[in-house]
Amino acid sequence: MNLSLYIGYRALLASRRNTLILVASVTMTVAVFLVMSSLLFGFRNEFISKTVNATAHVRITADELEKFEQPARLSSFVDAEIKQIEHIKPSQQYNKIRNSALIIKELEGTSGVEGISPTLAANVLIKYGSIIYPASVYGIVPDSEDQLTDLYSKAIEGKVQDLKTQDKGIVIGKIIAAKLGLGIGNTVKLVARNGSSFDFRVVAIVQTGITSQDESKLWTRLKDAQVLANQYNEITDIGIKLADYEEAEAYAASFAKKFGYKTESWQVANSNILSLLVIIFANIYFVIGGLLLAAAFGIYNVFSMSVIDRRRDLAIMQALGLTNATISQGFFFQGLVVGVIGGIMGLLIGQILIEIFSQLTFGQSGSGLTNARGFVMLKVWWLYAASFLIGVLLAVMSAILPAYRAGTVDPVEVIREG
Repeated sequence: MNLSLYIGYRALLASRRNTLILVASVTMTVAVFLVMSSLLFGFRNEFISKTVNATAHVRITADELEKFEQPARLSSFVDAEIKQIEHIKPSQQYNKIRNSALIIKELEGTSGVEGISPTLAANVLIKYGSIIYPASVYGIVPDSEDQLTDLYSKAIEGKVQDLKTQDKGIVIGKIIAAKLGLGIGNTVKLVARNGSSFDFRVVAIVQTGITSQDESKLWTRLKDAQVLANQYNEITDIGIKLADYEEAEAYAASFAKKFGYKTESWQVANSNILSLLVIIFANIYFVIGGLLLAAAFGIYNVFSMSVIDRRRDLAIMQALGLTNATISQGFFFQGLVVGVIGGIMGLLIGQILIEIFSQLTFGQSGSGLTNARGFVMLKVWWLYAASFLIGVLLAVMSAILPAYRAGTVDPVEVIREG
């Protein structure tokens, strides 16, 4: 056996208590880091997955980037320059995307675009018995919307596909159904802002996973929504699905410049939540950083005390001709072994905790940002590798200075001290 390795091996066995303390420190540090990282990244990925799968990657709306100039400014009979126009009366026209057919045709030929769903959105009141409930109705082409948001698979009662055959059919969110006591086959009256109203039959109840949608959103055929809102052959939104949703911001900027309408990526639409996630990550990893620092100092102290307790043995080794490098390498090897053993045990304990947390449920749904029922834990190889590497580095870095001191013990000074 290599002499340095033998010294490290004997150092591990010489004080089993200290070795157990070192291994336990690394184990708990790795386990906590693994579990917290799994929880944080799991929640982030779950939120992004539900958001991306429940909404368009890019949405073109009816808001024009450049408004038409006010007639007062364009009048040829105005001699003096107009400095300011106030109290402009809003236009009576409904918002709509002009030349939507041409825009859709151009989008279909755009590389990276996998799905397009034209939509007419309108605010309505749901009347059911004595209940009046505000909601937003979205007129859709069912197959196109399913390609965009996988809407068919989100049905928990009925079939969304029935919209294609049911005249004045409607799909409602789970929370709306619970609040109004609606079921498949019930008929509700929808009242638009222009006063028109029609009876719609419930064909499906869906749970998108996004609470704000499940409690306020309705879906019907595009033609039925256009009749209800008195906006025939018009649309207010175009939803776009991309091959790579991470590139949504670049596509949104390009479409806004090309078509002249406000275009929003899913990142911008959820920027407040994504910013909050960044803050949460920063705060929690700041705490974890403090934990790592405290563990490092603890491991360093144990290694240092081990060197102090063995100063006489180290002096004898020096007197017998062992080099400083050989002794230092032995103690460095001790730190490496502690890191590897502690890292492996930390991964095992961390995996057990992850499995336990994965089975926990909150006993409630339909509240918060998403309809999560429990902890969502991420299980990917790189997270385990990073946790193990942190444990090894923690032990090795903490052992460097004590290992150096072990190799620089002066045997003459130790002998004089008795």
